[in-house]
Order: sequence, then C-alpha cells, then structure tokens
Amino acid sequence: MDEGGYDAMKKYFVLGLWVGFNVFAATQEMPLESRLDQLAVPENLAPLGVSNEKIYAVQNRFSPMQSRHELSLGGATQFNSDSFLSSRQAELDYRFYLTNRWFLGLGGALGFNSFTASADRLIEDQGLIPDIDYAKFKADLSIGFNLFYGKFRVTMDQVFYFDQYVTLGAGIAELSSGRTGMVTADVGMVFWFGQHLSFRAGVKDYIYQEKKVLSSGVVHSLNGHIGIGVVL
Repeated sequence: MDEGGYDAMKKYFVLGLWVGFNVFAATQEMPLESRLDQLAVPENLAPLGVSNEKIYAVQNRFSPMQSRHELSLGGATQFNSDSFLSSRQAELDYRFYLTNRWFLGLGGALGFNSFTASADRLIEDQGLIPDIDYAKFKADLSIGFNLFYGKFRVTMDQVFYFDQYVTLGAGIAELSSGRTGMVTADVGMVFWFGQHLSFRAGVKDYIYQEKKVLSSGVVHSLNGHIGIGVVL
C-alpha cells in the first residue's frame, strides 16, 4: 500500500473512533431535560418521603417572661356552693416569672355572699336560718408552671399567643366561723395580647375545713374565674 492509501485509512479509522465514541456516550447519558422529566412526580400521585427523620417546628416565645411581673384583677363565681348560698368573689393576683414556664403567685380574694331564694323561703316560712359557713376572704401563695405555649391565628397577619398553666398553693381563709388554713389548685389558660396585656380564665379549687353549727368537714370550693392583667 502506498503512502497516500495509508494516510486515507488512518483518517477513516480516527473518524470511525470519534463517531463510535459519541454514539456510545449518547446511549449512556440522557439529555438533562429527559432526566428531569423522569424525576418529575405524576400529578395524580403524592411525592415519596425523602427521609425517615422527623421534622419538628420550633418557635421562640414572642414575649419572654423571665424576671417579669404580672398584676391581674378579676372575679370568680363558686360552682358548688351550698343550695342556700350564692358566692362570688373579687380577685387581685400578683405573679413573678422565674423563667418562661415557672412562676410564683400571690393572690387575694374578697367574698360576696348572699342567700338564695331557697334560703329566703326557709326564713320567711319557717323562721329558720340556714346552717352555713361562708368565706369572707382568702389569700394564698402558689407556684405555677406553663404546660405548653402556642398561638391562635386571627387573620393572615394577626395572631395572639397563649399558655396552658397549672398552680399549687397554700394559704388562709377567713370564714364566718373563723380563720382556717387551706390548699389551692388552679388550672386554666392565659392569653397574651402584645407584650403587656393578658387575659386569664380557669378553675380554682380552695380546699379547707368549714365549721357549721350541726356539722363540720373538709370542703372543695370550686370557683370559675377570669381576669385581665398587665405585664411589666
């Protein structure tokens, strides 16, 4: 073979290698658009999970409470009062927040008591005064804990925050029969409006010893209460 034929054969060989390499590469790697189309999830199917790890949403408190003071004024009515007695009370409470969740409380309640219609009929018809022992004043010192913190959305741009709380305490009750010690337990919700206003609603149980003319014993004075507070 002469030199011209050898050069032509070499050119055809190199060209064949180049064409073969490109054909092989085209069969091994799909175009980017095709690969993305394969990864796309059909519209009628939900995407598969990408991980077995759990994802948690964590939100910091909008208004930190540590080392702050709260003063609230409210009222309460007794759910389980004697059938001859209607009992309500005005309440004044102070709270100091040790942390965002723990707080100390000092509270006082002034009682307003009146006879029910049943008691009035007993007095008018039979001249008998009901055998009752009622609370004039209560004061207690307590420790509380915010169980969980959350928020309610009012509109797309406005929300307000809340805590669900429990407290336990001890104090004194001034009854018509005299002064006695008591234990208290409170559970409820407090709603925060901005950084300085609060609204509290709950149920508080006052446990103490009452003394009547014909009987005595431990009672649970269960009160539903609401209050408006200022946070400093």
